[in-house]
Amino acid sequence: MAATPTLMRPTSVTGLILTTGSVGTAGGDFFIKVVTAELDHRTKIADVSGDGDSSPNSVVSYWGYVDWMIRGYGIAANAIAYDSMVVNTGSPKNPTASGTNVVFNVSSGMSYAGRFLIHNFKLAYDRTGAFVSVSFALRKIALADGKESYVETP
Repeated sequence: MAATPTLMRPTSVTGLILTTGSVGTAGGDFFIKVVTAELDHRTKIADVSGDGDSSPNSVVSYWGYVDWMIRGYGIAANAIAYDSMVVNTGSPKNPTASGTNVVFNVSSGMSYAGRFLIHNFKLAYDRTGAFVSVSFALRKIALADGKESYVETP
C-alpha cells in the first residue's frame, strides 16, 4: 500500500442503473442519482467444533448473499414504471430466470453488477419538494443456469 492511501470517494455521476437487457446494454435502462447506499455482503458460517477440539472450529459457506438498499433521486429523462422493474420471464419454479440486471458505480472506476430481485420500490413525491426520491431494496439471485451473477470491477 502507498504511504498515503487514496480514499474511495463517491462518484459525481449517476450511480445506479437498472437494465432490461444484459448488464451494460442500452434500451429501457433506468438511472437514479444515488444519495445513500447500503451494500450488505455476507456468507453463512457454521460451528463444526467437536469433542477433543482445543478451540472453536468454523466453516464458511461457498454461497454469497447480497442485499442492497439504495436511496436517491429519479432522473427526469427516465420513466419510473413499476412494469419495467418487474421481470417475469421465468416460471415460479425457476425464480433465477427472473430479476433485473443492476450496475452500481461506487466510485471512480469501481462498480458492482449482478442480477437482482427488487422486493421493495418506493417513490417519495412532495409537491413542494425539489426532487422525486426513489428507493430500492434488492436481493442478488443466480443466473438462469444457476451460476453466480455478481461481479466487482475494481
